[in-house]
Amino acid sequence: MFLGELVVILAVPALLLKALAESSIGELINSEYMLAYLLGAFVVISVGAL
Repeated sequence: MFLGELVVILAVPALLLKALAESSIGELINSEYMLAYLLGAFVVISVGAL
């Protein structure tokens, strides 16, 4: 296993889980961010469906 694979498969998910576990719910749920993400995802899916 190469070092890059180890980082992607093991280290990044572990760091994300740690960051989420240490954050409060208010920091995780941001309505402006969610709206921007949903609009961006909608645009990408719409363009991909053409």
